Amino acid sequence: MTEALGREVYHYHLHVVYVPVVEKQILWSKRCKDKALVGTVKETVMQVSRSKKWASKPLLDDAGEPVLQKNGKPVLKKSYSILQDDFFNYIRNAGYTDVGRGERGSTEEHLTVTQFKVQREQERLDALTAQADQKAQSLAKTSQTLSKKEKELAAVQKKATLTKEALIHARDLDYIGKRTFLGNYSLTEEEFSKLKKQADHGYMMDVENRRLKEELSTTKKEAAHWGQKYHELWYEVKPYLDALHRAPELVYSFLEKILAPKQERTMNVQQAQVGAQDLRIQPLHHPEPYHSL
Repeated sequence: MTEALGREVYHYHLHVVYVPVVEKQILWSKRCKDKALVGTVKETVMQVSRSKKWASKPLLDDAGEPVLQKNGKPVLKKSYSILQDDFFNYIRNAGYTDVGRGERGSTEEHLTVTQFKVQREQERLDALTAQADQKAQSLAKTSQTLSKKEKELAAVQKKATLTKEALIHARDLDYIGKRTFLGNYSLTEEEFSKLKKQADHGYMMDVENRRLKEELSTTKKEAAHWGQKYHELWYEVKPYLDALHRAPELVYSFLEKILAPKQERTMNVQQAQVGAQDLRIQPLHHPEPYHSL
């Protein structure tokens, strides 16, 4: 409230400590000498008792029936919980609809004042951060929409300008020349120059349109041709791609041998040929005969 109103706002509150006190009657015991007084009230004292001040009530289910324990006895609703329910309903009926009921059966400990303030400020910060993120997203979307609309507006304005210029030229042509008595038209030098300029421009535009149509037709044919080539090439290399997918190391080793430098391949071939030749022409060495002296 202080931040919202721009001035210090003090919140006054009152802590009430309520002690449940009930009257308790002390009776005369059997040890009393006067037997006539046994069982009668000896005195009345004040006793602190929560259970007697606020009696526990049976816990009811959704159908309004008491919830029973395994032994058949009803489950009792704690008196403090009943007190909180009654207080909550009383406050709500009094018009304080923004008051919340605490969680029933909760075992959470109460926060300190500082912890409570930190928790509330953190929640407030999270809410403000979420709002800022939402505003940023909305702003980004708005900026994108605005940019798109600006481009559309620029295109419409350009089209409108061209259309307006075309209409102006068309109206000018409607008023060019004067009809003579014989049904012909006579033009001034300026009108003739303007008409000739428009005719030349129209002819050049017609030639340019035909050229662009031919280029478009040729481009479509080339695209279809290269598309067919691509599919043919893909089917040719498909076995290699399958082999590369299944055994990449074997494929790479095979390619390294094929794509090795020419000199290295030549040396390997020559070494292989020499080795093979040695195996073919090398004579067998028999031991010389033994000559006795």
